[in-house]
Amino acid sequence: MNRRIALVLLAVVALVLGGTYAWSAVVAPTASCTPAPAVKQVTGGSKITVSCVVPNPPSETVTATETVTATATATVTETVTPAPSSTATATQTSATWACVVPLGSNCGAYPSSAAIPMSNGHNTYVANQDTGAHGTETVYANSPSDWKVVADLADCGGCVQTYPDVQQLTNNWTGSGWGGGNQDTPWRSLSTLKVHYNETSPSTGASYEFSPDVWGPGPWDIMFWVDTHGRCNEGAFGPSLLGHLTIDGQNWTAHAYGTEIILVLDGAGGSGTCAQQPSGTINIKAGLDWLYAGGFISGTTMSQLNTGWEITQSSGQTFTVNSYSIEAN
Repeated sequence: MNRRIALVLLAVVALVLGGTYAWSAVVAPTASCTPAPAVKQVTGGSKITVSCVVPNPPSETVTATETVTATATATVTETVTPAPSSTATATQTSATWACVVPLGSNCGAYPSSAAIPMSNGHNTYVANQDTGAHGTETVYANSPSDWKVVADLADCGGCVQTYPDVQQLTNNWTGSGWGGGNQDTPWRSLSTLKVHYNETSPSTGASYEFSPDVWGPGPWDIMFWVDTHGRCNEGAFGPSLLGHLTIDGQNWTAHAYGTEIILVLDGAGGSGTCAQQPSGTINIKAGLDWLYAGGFISGTTMSQLNTGWEITQSSGQTFTVNSYSIEAN
């Protein structure tokens, strides 16, 4: 064996045994072959070729330590539980009020409006009338069709203590209509006289009725009770029965109480019961015509047409007018 062959064999033996031969040294990184590399020898004449297949060194595992500075953002979710709804006895149509007055005072005068034909800007009010109050009462108003009253009135045995109302004077008749005249309105000459209303009143804890009140004709004032609570008895509307009438398909019973005539809208039980009707139309002209035809009244003019509540008792309840208008031709 010559020297060249010997060197090659020594190199192979060194690789097989895990040794290191100078001309085949591995530069960093140093890898160890496990299992031992496969050796393949090819002889061709005087030339010997040795092939050593060495597996790739294992992948380098890098452990990196990263310092992260985080800014924490806290999100606070607040759950608000609303207060339980309360059952209101009246519907307030406004959040704020242009006029607030105690007993004995008025809001207005209000500007003339198509909703009230006889209004001239000087004769339309929301009045907080005191008729013998045993307590306090406050009126809050924006207009004749948007107002309320809060009444705290002790029981006085059925007496009428207050009459908060839309007060409409009708003494500005010119002879052919309303304007700058100074005559009482001849209701007999009118083809139409109606009140349209929508109100909300307490269902318990108060005694009252909602009613228009026509002053004149003659010495009479004439009321039309449409929403009556706690006052449906002869002691309230008088023991004198004048009769029964039908107006626009609804039945009424007429009573006399001194110089006051009270027409009561019958309730579901008929005459002797009282309706609780919080909205509708009251045909004032038809009621006055019936009374005139029956000889119960003789005068043919009116000086005021007011509409509101006669309150006999209330423990802090609220009464609200949601809409109001007068139709007159």
